[in-house]
Amino acid sequence: MLRAVIFDLEGTLLQTEALEALSFGYAATELRPELDETDVASASDALLGRPPRAVSVELLKRFDLERDARERARRLTTRRFAAQTPWQVLLGLKLRAFDRALSEPATVLSHSYPRNSALARELRRDGRRTALCTGLGWRQARRTLAALGLGGAFDFVATREDVARGKPDPELDLLAARELGVRPEECLAVEGSPAGVEAALAAGMRAVAFTTPLTRRRFKGSKLLERCWTADDSHALCAVVAPPDGNGGVT
Repeated sequence: MLRAVIFDLEGTLLQTEALEALSFGYAATELRPELDETDVASASDALLGRPPRAVSVELLKRFDLERDARERARRLTTRRFAAQTPWQVLLGLKLRAFDRALSEPATVLSHSYPRNSALARELRRDGRRTALCTGLGWRQARRTLAALGLGGAFDFVATREDVARGKPDPELDLLAARELGVRPEECLAVEGSPAGVEAALAAGMRAVAFTTPLTRRRFKGSKLLERCWTADDSHALCAVVAPPDGNGGVT
Protein backbone atom coordinates (compact mmCIF):
# COMPACT_ATOMS: atom_id res chain seq x y z
CA MET A 1 0.00 0.00 0.00
CA LEU A 2 1.23 3.48 -0.89
CA ARG A 3 1.42 5.68 2.19
CA ALA A 4 3.91 8.38 1.20
CA VAL A 5 5.10 10.27 -1.86
CA ILE A 6 8.64 11.66 -1.99
CA PHE A 7 9.33 14.41 -4.51
CA ASP A 8 12.62 15.54 -5.92
CA LEU A 9 12.90 19.29 -6.47
CA GLU A 10 15.26 19.46 -9.41
CA GLY A 11 13.61 18.41 -12.65
CA THR A 12 10.20 17.69 -11.10
CA LEU A 13 9.06 20.88 -9.40
CA LEU A 14 11.70 23.16 -10.92
CA GLN A 15 13.08 23.26 -14.47
CA THR A 16 16.58 23.06 -13.07
CA GLU A 17 18.20 22.17 -16.39
CA ALA A 18 16.97 25.39 -18.01
CA LEU A 19 18.23 27.43 -15.07
CA GLU A 20 21.59 25.65 -15.21
CA ALA A 21 21.94 26.53 -18.90
CA LEU A 22 20.99 30.16 -18.31
CA SER A 23 23.49 30.35 -15.47
CA PHE A 24 26.30 29.20 -17.75
CA GLY A 25 25.20 31.95 -20.15
CA TYR A 26 25.42 34.57 -17.41
CA ALA A 27 28.81 33.24 -16.32
CA ALA A 28 30.26 33.41 -19.82
CA THR A 29 29.09 36.99 -20.35
CA GLU A 30 30.67 37.96 -17.05
CA LEU A 31 33.97 36.85 -18.51
CA ARG A 32 33.27 38.46 -21.88
CA PRO A 33 30.30 40.89 -21.95
CA GLU A 34 30.02 41.00 -25.73
CA LEU A 35 28.94 37.35 -25.89
CA ASP A 36 25.27 36.51 -26.41
CA GLU A 37 24.23 34.69 -23.24
CA THR A 38 21.45 32.86 -25.08
CA ASP A 39 24.02 31.30 -27.44
CA VAL A 40 26.03 30.02 -24.49
CA ALA A 41 22.86 28.79 -22.77
CA SER A 42 21.84 26.87 -25.91
CA ALA A 43 25.27 25.28 -26.13
CA SER A 44 25.11 24.34 -22.46
CA ASP A 45 21.66 22.83 -22.90
CA ALA A 46 22.99 20.62 -25.69
CA LEU A 47 25.57 19.25 -23.23
CA LEU A 48 22.92 18.27 -20.68
CA GLY A 49 23.85 15.17 -18.74
CA ARG A 50 27.62 15.65 -18.79
CA PRO A 51 29.52 16.37 -15.56
CA PRO A 52 29.80 20.11 -14.73
CA ARG A 53 33.56 20.08 -15.30
CA ALA A 54 33.12 18.62 -18.78
CA VAL A 55 30.49 21.23 -19.66
CA SER A 56 32.76 24.03 -18.45
CA VAL A 57 35.74 22.74 -20.43
CA GLU A 58 33.65 22.44 -23.60
CA LEU A 59 32.17 25.93 -23.27
CA LEU A 60 35.62 27.43 -22.68
CA LYS A 61 36.79 25.92 -25.95
CA ARG A 62 33.67 26.64 -27.95
CA PHE A 63 33.52 30.33 -27.02
CA ASP A 64 37.29 30.89 -26.71
CA LEU A 65 37.04 31.90 -23.06
CA GLU A 66 40.15 30.28 -21.65
CA ARG A 67 42.30 33.41 -21.76
CA ASP A 68 39.55 35.46 -20.10
CA ALA A 69 39.16 32.81 -17.42
CA ARG A 70 42.91 32.71 -16.78
CA GLU A 71 42.96 36.48 -16.39
CA ARG A 72 40.09 36.28 -13.89
CA ALA A 73 41.94 33.55 -12.00
CA ARG A 74 45.10 35.66 -11.88
CA ARG A 75 43.21 38.57 -10.33
CA LEU A 76 41.59 36.31 -7.75
CA THR A 77 44.78 34.55 -6.68
CA THR A 78 46.17 35.82 -3.36
CA ARG A 79 48.24 34.45 -0.52
CA ARG A 80 45.03 33.13 1.01
CA PHE A 81 43.45 31.72 -2.15
CA ALA A 82 45.19 29.33 -4.52
CA ALA A 83 44.99 29.78 -8.27
CA GLN A 84 41.99 28.26 -10.05
CA THR A 85 42.00 26.54 -13.41
CA PRO A 86 39.94 28.16 -16.20
CA TRP A 87 37.15 25.57 -15.92
CA GLN A 88 36.94 26.19 -12.17
CA VAL A 89 36.57 29.92 -12.78
CA LEU A 90 33.70 29.43 -15.24
CA LEU A 91 32.00 26.86 -13.04
CA GLY A 92 32.34 29.10 -10.00
CA LEU A 93 30.70 31.99 -11.84
CA LYS A 94 27.95 29.65 -13.02
CA LEU A 95 27.26 28.43 -9.48
CA ARG A 96 27.02 32.01 -8.27
CA ALA A 97 24.61 32.88 -11.10
CA PHE A 98 22.51 29.79 -10.32
CA ASP A 99 22.30 30.72 -6.65
CA ARG A 100 21.27 34.24 -7.63
CA ALA A 101 18.54 32.86 -9.91
CA LEU A 102 17.11 30.79 -7.05
CA SER A 103 16.88 33.94 -4.93
CA GLU A 104 14.60 35.62 -7.48
CA PRO A 105 10.98 34.43 -7.01
CA ALA A 106 9.91 35.54 -10.48
CA THR A 107 12.72 33.53 -12.08
CA VAL A 108 11.86 30.45 -10.02
CA LEU A 109 8.17 30.68 -10.90
CA SER A 110 8.89 31.12 -14.59
CA HIS A 111 10.93 27.90 -14.52
CA SER A 112 8.53 25.79 -12.48
CA TYR A 113 6.05 22.99 -13.12
CA PRO A 114 2.91 24.49 -11.49
CA ARG A 115 0.76 21.37 -11.84
CA ASN A 116 3.38 19.26 -10.09
CA SER A 117 3.48 21.72 -7.20
CA ALA A 118 -0.30 21.59 -7.01
CA LEU A 119 -0.11 17.79 -6.94
CA ALA A 120 2.22 17.90 -3.93
CA ARG A 121 -0.20 20.15 -2.06
CA GLU A 122 -3.21 18.02 -3.00
CA LEU A 123 -1.58 14.80 -1.83
CA ARG A 124 -0.86 16.17 1.60
CA ARG A 125 -4.31 17.70 1.85
CA ASP A 126 -5.78 14.30 1.05
CA GLY A 127 -3.88 12.68 3.90
CA ARG A 128 -0.82 11.29 2.12
CA ARG A 129 2.52 11.70 3.85
CA THR A 130 4.85 13.77 1.66
CA ALA A 131 8.54 14.61 1.68
CA LEU A 132 11.06 16.41 -0.48
CA CYS A 133 14.55 15.04 -1.16
CA THR A 134 16.79 17.54 -2.94
CA GLY A 135 20.41 17.84 -3.95
CA LEU A 136 20.26 21.56 -3.20
CA GLY A 137 21.50 22.99 0.07
CA TRP A 138 19.04 23.95 2.81
CA ARG A 139 19.21 27.69 2.13
CA GLN A 140 18.61 27.25 -1.60
CA ALA A 141 15.84 24.72 -1.03
CA ARG A 142 14.03 26.93 1.48
CA ARG A 143 14.09 29.95 -0.83
CA THR A 144 12.97 27.91 -3.83
CA LEU A 145 10.09 26.26 -1.98
CA ALA A 146 8.94 29.65 -0.68
CA ALA A 147 8.93 31.05 -4.23
CA LEU A 148 6.90 28.05 -5.42
CA GLY A 149 4.38 28.46 -2.62
CA LEU A 150 5.47 25.16 -1.10
CA GLY A 151 7.02 26.41 2.12
CA GLY A 152 4.75 24.22 4.26
CA ALA A 153 3.68 21.65 1.70
CA PHE A 154 5.82 18.75 2.90
CA ASP A 155 5.90 16.78 6.13
CA PHE A 156 9.68 16.54 5.84
CA VAL A 157 12.40 18.14 3.72
CA ALA A 158 15.83 16.54 3.28
CA THR A 159 18.72 18.35 1.57
CA ARG A 160 22.23 17.39 0.57
CA GLU A 161 23.43 18.84 3.86
CA ASP A 162 21.51 16.19 5.83
CA VAL A 163 23.39 13.18 4.46
CA ALA A 164 26.92 12.03 3.76
CA ARG A 165 26.14 10.75 0.27
CA GLY A 166 23.78 12.21 -2.28
CA LYS A 167 21.86 10.50 -5.07
CA PRO A 168 22.25 7.91 -6.60
CA ASP A 169 22.98 6.68 -3.08
CA PRO A 170 19.63 5.92 -1.35
CA GLU A 171 20.58 7.74 1.89
CA LEU A 172 18.31 10.74 1.27
CA ASP A 173 15.28 8.59 0.46
CA LEU A 174 15.83 6.28 3.42
CA LEU A 175 16.14 9.29 5.71
CA ALA A 176 12.82 10.64 4.42
CA ALA A 177 11.07 7.31 4.95
CA ARG A 178 12.33 7.10 8.54
CA GLU A 179 11.22 10.63 9.33
CA LEU A 180 7.80 10.00 7.79
CA GLY A 181 7.42 6.82 9.83
CA VAL A 182 6.82 4.56 6.83
CA ARG A 183 8.62 1.63 5.26
CA PRO A 184 10.51 2.26 1.99
CA GLU A 185 8.23 -0.13 0.12
CA GLU A 186 5.29 2.08 1.12
CA CYS A 187 6.85 5.07 -0.66
CA LEU A 188 6.63 6.35 -4.21
CA ALA A 189 9.45 8.63 -5.37
CA VAL A 190 8.82 11.21 -8.09
CA GLU A 191 12.16 11.81 -9.79
CA GLY A 192 13.44 13.77 -12.77
CA SER A 193 16.90 12.26 -13.20
CA PRO A 194 18.52 8.83 -13.62
CA ALA A 195 20.41 9.33 -10.35
CA GLY A 196 17.15 10.03 -8.53
CA VAL A 197 15.38 6.99 -9.94
CA GLU A 198 18.40 4.83 -9.15
CA ALA A 199 18.42 6.09 -5.56
CA ALA A 200 14.72 5.40 -5.05
CA LEU A 201 14.97 1.88 -6.44
CA ALA A 202 18.05 1.16 -4.33
CA ALA A 203 16.06 2.27 -1.28
CA GLY A 204 13.39 -0.30 -2.09
CA MET A 205 10.83 2.29 -3.19
CA ARG A 206 8.69 2.49 -6.28
CA ALA A 207 9.52 5.34 -8.63
CA VAL A 208 8.02 7.55 -11.31
CA ALA A 209 10.40 9.14 -13.80
CA PHE A 210 9.16 12.58 -14.83
CA THR A 211 10.71 12.81 -18.28
CA THR A 212 10.09 16.16 -19.94
CA PRO A 213 11.88 17.30 -23.11
CA LEU A 214 14.40 18.98 -20.81
CA THR A 215 15.24 15.78 -18.94
CA ARG A 216 14.44 12.95 -21.34
CA ARG A 217 17.92 13.00 -22.87
CA ARG A 218 19.42 12.15 -19.51
CA PHE A 219 17.62 8.79 -19.54
CA LYS A 220 18.74 7.93 -23.07
CA GLY A 221 20.41 4.54 -23.12
CA SER A 222 19.41 3.86 -19.52
CA LYS A 223 17.48 0.73 -18.58
CA LEU A 224 16.08 2.46 -15.52
CA LEU A 225 12.85 3.33 -17.32
CA GLU A 226 12.13 -0.37 -17.61
CA ARG A 227 12.03 -0.56 -13.81
CA CYS A 228 9.71 2.33 -13.01
CA TRP A 229 6.63 4.20 -14.17
CA THR A 230 7.18 7.11 -16.55
CA ALA A 231 5.29 10.36 -17.01
CA ASP A 232 6.11 12.61 -19.95
CA ASP A 233 4.19 15.63 -18.65
CA SER A 234 2.37 16.90 -15.58
CA HIS A 235 -0.99 15.47 -16.61
CA ALA A 236 0.54 12.03 -16.99
CA LEU A 237 2.25 12.37 -13.62
CA CYS A 238 -1.03 13.19 -11.91
CA ALA A 239 -2.68 10.21 -13.61
CA VAL A 240 0.00 7.89 -12.26
CA VAL A 241 0.25 9.29 -8.73
CA ALA A 242 -3.32 10.42 -8.06
CA PRO A 243 -5.79 9.29 -10.77
CA PRO A 244 -8.97 11.46 -10.69
CA ASP A 245 -11.35 8.50 -10.52
CA GLY A 246 -9.49 6.93 -7.60
CA ASN A 247 -8.80 3.80 -9.64
CA GLY A 248 -5.62 2.62 -11.28
CA GLY A 249 -2.42 4.52 -10.82
CA VAL A 250 -0.05 3.56 -8.04
CA THR A 251 -1.70 1.89 -5.06
